[in-house]
Amino acid sequence: MAAGEYFSRIVSYFTKGSFTDEYGVTHGGGHHFNFTLWEVLNEPNYYAHYQQPPSPIATYTKIYDGVTSVLHRDHPQLTFAAMCWGGTQVSDFQYFFDRSNHNSTAPWPPAFVTFHIYSSPSDMFGESLVGPLLNTAEIVSLVRAQSPTTRVFMDELGIFGCPDVNYTDTLDAGSQRVAFWNSRAAWFAVMCVPTH
Repeated sequence: MAAGEYFSRIVSYFTKGSFTDEYGVTHGGGHHFNFTLWEVLNEPNYYAHYQQPPSPIATYTKIYDGVTSVLHRDHPQLTFAAMCWGGTQVSDFQYFFDRSNHNSTAPWPPAFVTFHIYSSPSDMFGESLVGPLLNTAEIVSLVRAQSPTTRVFMDELGIFGCPDVNYTDTLDAGSQRVAFWNSRAAWFAVMCVPTH
């Protein structure tokens, strides 16, 4: 798959010192970092080009299989994090962890599955997190049943902006982007995330 070849060139650039592009031209950077984990895409369920029939998760699953197949072939030291989903749509995790939805040659299972949960600035007590956190427990049970070696991480939890900050303008303002990561997000992380 073309996406896998593209990402393989990026990994080669940073781990092998150079890569050869699709036209046969070699590009050197001299980097020899040790990459061992590759998360396949970030929140693809929120981008229009993944909103293809039959569903974003079906499209993502095909891309995941293509990318991991090529990366595993070219960089066998890599393990993979799947989904990096924006939210906790349980049906999407059910689809992804049904092995019959995957290419039989794709490396399986993923080492990790990740997702993100955010609240709105007006939600003072985190009521909007209740549903996603309940879904999180269901996702953990599902993953443990389907793939006991896969670890589940909620690797982003927070609030979009502050009540007195316009989120869109803040993110476009460069130096003001710090408002995206604020103390209320830390408060939710401490108060609302299950610790077991």
